[in-house]
Amino acid sequence: MISSMTGYGRGESCTNGRRYIVELRSENNRFLDISLRLPKTLAPLEPRVKRLVQDSVTRGRISVSLSVDGTEESDQRISLDETSVRSYYDALSEMKKIFNLPGEISLDILTRLPNILKFEPKQEDIEEEWNLLEPALRTALANLSEMRKMEGAQLQTDMEARINVLEGLVEDVEEESPKGVVEAKKKLEERLKSLLDTDHIDPLRLTLEVGFIAERSDVTEECVRFHSHNQLFRSTLQEGGPIGKRLNFLLQEMNREANTMGSKGFNATISHIVVQIKEEIEKLREQVQNIE
Repeated sequence: MISSMTGYGRGESCTNGRRYIVELRSENNRFLDISLRLPKTLAPLEPRVKRLVQDSVTRGRISVSLSVDGTEESDQRISLDETSVRSYYDALSEMKKIFNLPGEISLDILTRLPNILKFEPKQEDIEEEWNLLEPALRTALANLSEMRKMEGAQLQTDMEARINVLEGLVEDVEEESPKGVVEAKKKLEERLKSLLDTDHIDPLRLTLEVGFIAERSDVTEECVRFHSHNQLFRSTLQEGGPIGKRLNFLLQEMNREANTMGSKGFNATISHIVVQIKEEIEKLREQVQNIE
């Protein structure tokens, strides 16, 4: 089964009066790009969160939002940043000395300065925090995966239908190609009669010229390769998994064959069919951009 790169997942876990809420949003992206928004107290868990997301998702821009409701103050440790305090105190003392300023450097002054106190989660609780958070994250990832698979199934149905359309169009090119040679032969005869001002034309020379036209306009190889690409596209869809990049490469090959068909075609009908083929390829390309 294939997966879309767009989706949403949510998970919750509750314990000891606290509720952990994880929300995941997924968008299209060529590679895997994970963006995290965690409370400061849970910052040490960021590598674990990323690792768990990477184990579940291979491609897309994933936004992870995590919040905790009901966190008690006791879950945080407030500590003094002695280095910052000493730096402030030394700087203020130097300022007082240089400018001969009155007054004392009091606690009231120091506590108004930024970064004096540090708010940190209790280190001994990090493992406990992860044990409480992990179930919510796994639930959110499961819900995200389910939504991506549902959208992927819809994309697969649409793409299989378009591949069927392409098969029919390539068969139309195969059917029309011999008519192009006949039409080219007729035009060549009329042109030669006009140039030579006679109804007598060397049949051998005409046969050689028509043979040359037939060789130049033969699209058999292109059609065979196109059918092969269609078959591989179908089997890749059935294979499932992260196949977006592979399908994109296949579409590039299909477009190349279509261009060759257009350049070889000797009548307007083939040109019109090739335009339709390119339109379907472009529609497929738009869909493939959504696949993981």
